[in-house]
Order: sequence, then C-alpha cells, then structure tokens
Amino acid sequence: MLQQNLSSTLFVLLILFAGEAAAESVYVIDVLRVGIRAQPTGSGPSEAVVKSGDRLEVLEKQGQYWRVRNSDGEEGWVNRGYLVDEPPAALQLAAVQQENGQLRREIESLKEARGDEGRKNDALQQKLAEQSEALAAARQENTQLKVHVETLISSREGLLPRYRWAFELLAALLLLGIGLYFGRCSYRCRLRRRFGGMEI
Repeated sequence: MLQQNLSSTLFVLLILFAGEAAAESVYVIDVLRVGIRAQPTGSGPSEAVVKSGDRLEVLEKQGQYWRVRNSDGEEGWVNRGYLVDEPPAALQLAAVQQENGQLRREIESLKEARGDEGRKNDALQQKLAEQSEALAAARQENTQLKVHVETLISSREGLLPRYRWAFELLAALLLLGIGLYFGRCSYRCRLRRRFGGMEI
C-alpha cells in the first residue's frame, strides 16, 4: 500500500515537473559587443566598442591580438577570437532578405508583364475566333452561291431543248430579214446602173 502511494505521488510530481519544463522556451541572443583596447591585452580601458556585424579594417597583427580601425576611424586592439572573415549570420540573413524582397518585386513585375501579354494573347485569340467565324460564313455563302449557279446552269440547259424551236424560228426570221434587205439593196443598185445613177 505504501509502495503504491509512493508510486502515485512520484507519478504526479513527474507530470507537474514535465509540465513546468515544457511551458517556456528561450533563445540566446546573437548580439556581441567587444571593446577596442589601446594595448594588445585583454585588460585596460576600451577606446571604443564595436558590435556584431561591424566591419573593421585590419592594420596590424600581433599574436592573438589584431590592431583594427572601425568605420568612425577609431583604432585599437581586438582579440582575434572575436573576429571572423565573413559577415555574421544576422547580416547574411538581412542580405538574403533584401535579395528576397528584390526577387519578389521582380516576380511581381514579371507577373504584371505576363498579365499584359496574357491580355494581348486573349485579344488576339478573340480576333482569331472572329476571323474564323467570318471565314466560315464566307465559305457557307460561297457554297450557297455555287449551288445557285449550278441551279441556273441546269435551268438554262433545260430551257434550250424546251424552246429550241423558238430559237430556230427566230434565227430563220432574222436570216430571212437580212436576205430581203440585201436583196432589195442589190435590186436598187442594178436599177441605178441601168438608168445611169438616177433613183426611181
């Protein structure tokens, strides 16, 4: 019984401690401040203070200490352990974020340009569709005209045999009229010759 109570109590305490341990999370900051000293030692007053990300110009190297100059022109010695050849993560992140922002702006401008091209493409597609419809209408009208012409040709061919006798009669009358005219002209010419050019 005592062992069972002890186990229950330990179990409850473990749950309480686990809950407290998981309740809050913290992180270490990425800001470091270093003093620039007048002498190449770790002691003595600082001439100036530089922080993470500051760019320094190396003037002289003496063991673990380097003499540097900051952007304000202040010079002094700094322990080599605080210096790196590349910008710290915070500056690299800021540069990446700036580049990311620039890329986003370029993407937006490309989207806008693509939108303009898309609108032009849509207008061309619509114009093409309209011209296709006009072409289809012209082809249909052409087909109808061909049918009409064929109908006229067949009706004309049907008229010729039906009214052939009328055309032949008309041609005969025309020839008869021409013959009578030339016959009369010929007769008058002979009379004129006979009577010496006088008309009767």
